[in-house]
Amino acid sequence: MRRAFHFYNVLLHIDRTNMPLPPPTAPRQPLHHRNITMRGYKRDDGLFDIEGHLHDTKDFDFNLASGRRYAGDSIHSMWLRITVDAKLTIVDAVAASDAMPYPGHCERITPDYKQLIGLSIVPGFTEKVRSRLGGISGCTHITELASTLATTAFQTFAGQGLEVKDKMPFQLGRCHALRTDGPAVAEFYPKWYRAGAGTDAQAVAASAATVNRRQAAAPEIASRVRTVSEGKVIRSRGVG
Repeated sequence: MRRAFHFYNVLLHIDRTNMPLPPPTAPRQPLHHRNITMRGYKRDDGLFDIEGHLHDTKDFDFNLASGRRYAGDSIHSMWLRITVDAKLTIVDAVAASDAMPYPGHCERITPDYKQLIGLSIVPGFTEKVRSRLGGISGCTHITELASTLATTAFQTFAGQGLEVKDKMPFQLGRCHALRTDGPAVAEFYPKWYRAGAGTDAQAVAASAATVNRRQAAAPEIASRVRTVSEGKVIRSRGVG
């Protein structure tokens, strides 16, 4: 089986003209090219850099409110790098904009991506990023990179010996092929195969997200409890 996978991968590398999608059903012309590149690095200090770049170009000349862009010119060129520790906690983050539709304005938001520091790449990460840097609080494209960097971080860690023993691999239960009651898990991860379990990993992830939300709300709840408690004490003393 491993030899078959290796042979298949070799074929993909050799025949780069082989399009995996079926041929288009009508003649067409290229209009837009978006290229997103993700790279993971292991640093000498034991941390990991996960770096993303989003680059947009057009295949024709067109006008933006800020001026004309010619075919091949960079429309967007945004970068985001997060530095994580072995527990997938972000310890540093830096963003940059090399090309943007509105120079002098778009790039002003890049320092705000320091807000990623302290977040952990766990279930609920994307929602936390959007709550801090979504909409008018961030750059659409850099925030998009942040979510993609999270999955790249998992791939970067694969093969580094950082897996926790006796803990279910993170990828199980997160796609149709790796559902814990499916044949792929039965073949490649028999220890974690659960006949009839369905998508129990998603349930675990949802439960973890609920715990995170409850923990985040704990200070506010505690404050309300104190307020109610103090109110009861005041009334019991006949004050007010």
